[in-house]
Amino acid sequence: MKTVIIVMLSLLVGGFLGWQLTTFEGSKGNTGNALPAGASNENKPLYWVAPMDDSYRRDKPGKSPMGMDLVPVYAQNSDAPGDSSSVSIAPQVQQNMGVKTAPAILGQLNPVLRTIGRAAFNEDKLVHLHPRVEGWIDTLYVKDNGQ
Repeated sequence: MKTVIIVMLSLLVGGFLGWQLTTFEGSKGNTGNALPAGASNENKPLYWVAPMDDSYRRDKPGKSPMGMDLVPVYAQNSDAPGDSSSVSIAPQVQQNMGVKTAPAILGQLNPVLRTIGRAAFNEDKLVHLHPRVEGWIDTLYVKDNGQ
């Protein structure tokens, strides 16, 4: 009975310490987002869009028709504003992902493609035939399956 109480108290103390550690770690990251007194946030959202449908736009936050929270869209410094055909990735993310860019060139592809595969029967189209014949098998020359 004493060991059960000791184990329960140890789990309780460990859980409490783990909770304290995670809340302490989480509170450290939030201090960098705070603005100094009197400073305004220059990066205000232009509009709000549904996460799964960019054509659903609103002027203020709310819910999309699918019940999801609307996502803010911020103004970006780009060479071609409104160009939706371009993809932009932050430089830090590019470095972390190891993204490399190169100009597209027109050329021919190598027609030989070598790969590894496995040939197997299509079991849906496999048919077993069991013909009925009269007679006896005197000698069977087959030793293995599939011979």
